[in-house]
Amino acid sequence: MALTPLGFHLAHMPVDVRIGKMLIYGSLCKCLAPILTIAACLSQRSPFIRSFNRSKEEQQVSERKAAWGDLNSDQLAAAKAYDKYQEPKSQGDRESAWYVCDRFGLSSSVLDDVAQLRQQFLRHLAETGFAEASGEDGGEKVNVYRKDLSLVRCVLCAGLFPNVAQVQRQSNARGTYSIFVSRQQERCAPHPSSLNFKQGSEFAANHGWLLFHDKVKTSQVYLHDTTLVGSLPILLFGGELKILPKERNKVTVDGMVFEAKDEKAAVLFKELRRELDRLLLLKVANPLEDLSTTAEPLLLSVTKLLQWEDRGSSGKKIPPQATHFTPTAMGSVVLPVLAGILLAECSKFEDAPARASSVLQTSHQVATTQGCKSSEVLCAGSFYPVFPWDYACFPLSEGCPVACGTGEVVCTTPQMCENCSAVKYCSKQPCPVVCSYQELLCEGESSALSCAPLAEGCPVGCAQTDYQCRTPAKCPGCAAVNWCSSGPCPALCEDHEVSCPGHNGSHGNSSFCVPSSRGCPAECKDHEYHCHRPSKKGEAGLNFCSPIPCAPSCNKTTEVVCGSSNGAEFCMPKAHGCPVNCTKPLHTCYSPPPCENCTGINWCSKEECPALCNEGEISCTSHNGTNLCVNRSQGCPASCHAKEEKPCHWPPQPPNFQGMNWCSLEPCPAACNETELACTKEDGTGVCVAKAEGCPVHCHDGEFTCHQPPPHVEGYGSNWCSTAPCAPNCTKEEVACGNDEKVYSCHKKSEGCPVKCSHHEHECQSAANCTDCVAVNWCSTDPCPSTCKADEVSCPHGNSTLCRPKADGCPAHCEKEQNSCFTPPACEGCVGMHWCSDHLCPVVCNSTEMGCLAENGTEFCVATAEGCPVSCREEEYVCHLAPECSDCVGTNWCSQSPCATTM
Repeated sequence: MALTPLGFHLAHMPVDVRIGKMLIYGSLCKCLAPILTIAACLSQRSPFIRSFNRSKEEQQVSERKAAWGDLNSDQLAAAKAYDKYQEPKSQGDRESAWYVCDRFGLSSSVLDDVAQLRQQFLRHLAETGFAEASGEDGGEKVNVYRKDLSLVRCVLCAGLFPNVAQVQRQSNARGTYSIFVSRQQERCAPHPSSLNFKQGSEFAANHGWLLFHDKVKTSQVYLHDTTLVGSLPILLFGGELKILPKERNKVTVDGMVFEAKDEKAAVLFKELRRELDRLLLLKVANPLEDLSTTAEPLLLSVTKLLQWEDRGSSGKKIPPQATHFTPTAMGSVVLPVLAGILLAECSKFEDAPARASSVLQTSHQVATTQGCKSSEVLCAGSFYPVFPWDYACFPLSEGCPVACGTGEVVCTTPQMCENCSAVKYCSKQPCPVVCSYQELLCEGESSALSCAPLAEGCPVGCAQTDYQCRTPAKCPGCAAVNWCSSGPCPALCEDHEVSCPGHNGSHGNSSFCVPSSRGCPAECKDHEYHCHRPSKKGEAGLNFCSPIPCAPSCNKTTEVVCGSSNGAEFCMPKAHGCPVNCTKPLHTCYSPPPCENCTGINWCSKEECPALCNEGEISCTSHNGTNLCVNRSQGCPASCHAKEEKPCHWPPQPPNFQGMNWCSLEPCPAACNETELACTKEDGTGVCVAKAEGCPVHCHDGEFTCHQPPPHVEGYGSNWCSTAPCAPNCTKEEVACGNDEKVYSCHKKSEGCPVKCSHHEHECQSAANCTDCVAVNWCSTDPCPSTCKADEVSCPHGNSTLCRPKADGCPAHCEKEQNSCFTPPACEGCVGMHWCSDHLCPVVCNSTEMGCLAENGTEFCVATAEGCPVSCREEEYVCHLAPECSDCVGTNWCSQSPCATTM
């Protein structure tokens, strides 16, 4: 998308967007000199510094508040301090300049950097036409109102908005007090280094606003570089201003509600704001154009309006008899009685009261009764040279008409958004090429600029042998693309289509579109098969030629691919399975799928097909060799001799949880209890064994009988046969170790697996480093190193090593003239460090401490939770705020009133 004129200039200024916007508004409002200083101060560290001498710092703060405290602005105070410093500095009086720095606590190096930054900003403005390169501070034309601090506050609002917090009044048992609430509904406060710190009681509740440059959260949310403003700067230079459709006496600025005395005042203020925005658009569209004739009356009206409500526009409290505000609900702000103020501005003309009354009535009718359509804009009428609020309606696409003088041309800045208006202005220079929001800026062969509709894209010049192709816009606000191609252009297909190349067929050599599900066709030879693969998610269908029959496209979820005897493949439902052709006397058998997405099985069998048992059944073998299904709880039946054997039955019991039937010559044993397992012996009879032992097994010669104990209290053991030696059953505190014969045994993890060393080797061990770790034993031809614990570190000691606590670290052996220094561990489990230094050792605090500076300039460490101590006067209270998180720092300060229990 194309940049707006203001965005174009901001993009070419190597500064923060807020600083750049502030500089352009400073030039437009003709108060550039203080804005240059403020912009330079905001671009680096503060010129105000702190002193190590507490009494000296208190004296400097008092001097600053006495000189500039009534401004209620850190930015304006910085500008005043810069002027105070530059006055003797420019005359070569360095001693007086140093005295200014010492008196007010200023950094001369920072102020010198501010002077250099001012010159850099001034060069950028001069290059773009917003200031004069030869004049001081950009020339007199851009500094007419340099001493009007109300207008400077408005420019600060234009640059810093929406960084603003509202002053609100609250009360409790102790009385009423002021708080600051950000637009994110956070409770915040000016930083202690700010001139506005603890000044909230002097600000107008619900009508005072605090602009800020940065917001930082430590023990609470602090605002840095603050300026107090009233409602008027926000209404004039804040966000977009709208009149509520149902409550016409109320306007909003980025969601904040302001209430006017009546509908007429709201409409007049909106038109005044529209003219300010129009003046800005004219200036940024052509910075070299002299707009003094248009800007001077408008800026004069704004300054008079600010002077009329000077205290209200600064955000301070106003005496009840002087106020123009009425209370509203919390979160809303009252709009001043603008109609009377604007009428007072017209008193310089003849018959001002009568003419003003008629024009106000006409303006009210135009703005409210007749009203412009949504596709129109209010433009200056015939009374505009006298009354800036006389308007008529014109189409947004045309903008307001202008009458140009001899030698001037009418230039037009087109619409920059759907509801924006075009702007016409007079220029003695050729009009620049500016494209609307529906156009694209294009560059021709001779570098000539032109505008083209987004739907058509920038034109291209192709060779005679090339094709001129176009890709249409893919989204609203996107541009079409034109290019040259040596081959035919691809077809312009819809989102659900795909472009296919032509092959001298029905479409010739040009491409064509087909549905994505169908895919581009394939031209196969006579002996080839034409195959198709359906489209998948995000992919088009595929057509191809194959020398063998095409594989079927089965649904992988519900179908399975089957093959026939001739090699052809086909799809069958998974539940049916692939069919089989069985010859006599074979039986065609079928087994249904055992799960939801499983496949059924068909096969040929010499025997009769087995019975297919349900989930609650088991398959048993009958006396004739066939199988039958019986209930799992009943178990497979047993055929016993009537005289010699007795049929026995056990109900379902672990581990198989199915009934058991067998024949026994002895009386049938009782069923197993809860602590036993029902097991089957080799002869088929049942036997009860303890759960921990598990059912017995009979192993062949050469096999090992292995046993696994129960994994938990309610579990049962298991036994099995293995061709390899059985692994031992070690506890959690043990590890299985194998010998040369691969026989395993259990050993404590803390001891590790044993090793066998030769007579000339040393048996060494590395201790386990954690709870579940295993010690390591090994053989070494050298003496074993020291084995240190997890909280120890191995340090060299002659030809061997020794262990020391990690927090102490390894010692350092220094020369006589050197100092032995120590750095404590930076974290829990880290290692302390000793070293040698030719200088005095620095103070290094550990991870739970912080460094503090004593009054004599020496450093020392205190616990982070305690914070650095403070020295208070006898009449003051020593207050402490505990840290609110593990990484936070405790805070101590002096207070003239008793310390609060909570913040």
